[in-house]
Amino acid sequence: SRRRQNRGELMLLYVNGDELSGGAGAVNDFVSAGDDIQHPASGNTAHPDNLMHSYGFYLSRLLNLGLRCEAVQRKNNQEIYDSVVDFVKHDLPRLRSVHTVVVIGWMPGVEVSMLNRLADKLEQLGIQFVFFNTKRPLLQSTKLTFSNYLDLTDPRLCFLQWCKDHGYNIKNDQYPDANAHNAWAKYIFGRMIEVL
Repeated sequence: SRRRQNRGELMLLYVNGDELSGGAGAVNDFVSAGDDIQHPASGNTAHPDNLMHSYGFYLSRLLNLGLRCEAVQRKNNQEIYDSVVDFVKHDLPRLRSVHTVVVIGWMPGVEVSMLNRLADKLEQLGIQFVFFNTKRPLLQSTKLTFSNYLDLTDPRLCFLQWCKDHGYNIKNDQYPDANAHNAWAKYIFGRMIEVL
């Protein structure tokens, strides 16, 4: 699902997080591709039908970037962090992306030091990024060493709460539907272009 730009240059939106960022339940009841008998070898990856209706997919279209999504069911934020660092260190140089945007939906309880370390790494590499919380905000007293498009301490800017506040459908009280993902993508996009 990587799209090359007209000059043959790769420009990429890289999405990571837990299954919410992979679009779990967006258009069907599957959390992972491996839950569907049509995709038995896909394991823990995002279900392709849901991925095509995830905020990452919609945002990649708004930004006119190719999409790479590594958001899957995770045990904790350390797994998300390790996956992003591995991608930036090993995969991104091989891909030769001329412009990369990283979007991460963090699970509850993310360590501030982890956010600061990752933001610092991405800034050093000249990679634009957007961090947000899926379910719970950071404490108001949190000391972040980077600027972010969304306020990580605002409970109204957690993905699930934002969807509820704006009247979008949350399946089983945990999975935003395709319309919610589309609206969240537009919201993130709006925040990004406000700053430009």
